[in-house]
Amino acid sequence: MAGAEIVFTDSTLALKGPMNFKTVTEIYVQAEQALKDFSAHKSESKKLTIDCLSIVDADSSVISLLLALSRFAQNCSLSLDFVNLSEQMQSLITLYELDWLLGAKKGA
Repeated sequence: MAGAEIVFTDSTLALKGPMNFKTVTEIYVQAEQALKDFSAHKSESKKLTIDCLSIVDADSSVISLLLALSRFAQNCSLSLDFVNLSEQMQSLITLYELDWLLGAKKGA
């Protein structure tokens, strides 16, 4: 996979590719716009799934990305459900004691 990207379909925002200090800022800008669009066009559902299955080369900055998305979603009155987190991401969330904030779920 060449670069980091987001893929937005229906009520799922999939994060794909390397998520590290080099890529998270641009991904955040793209994801923020997708959240704004979703909030504006989805009056019946305010719940969005963030799928982390295709994230590779993640460092601790991906946790900052998830937290920033969570905060932005709250401001848009959206509820986020983070799914398919890798063991590495789940370990970082636990290490930073953020389980309560993200409500993250491991991959199947």
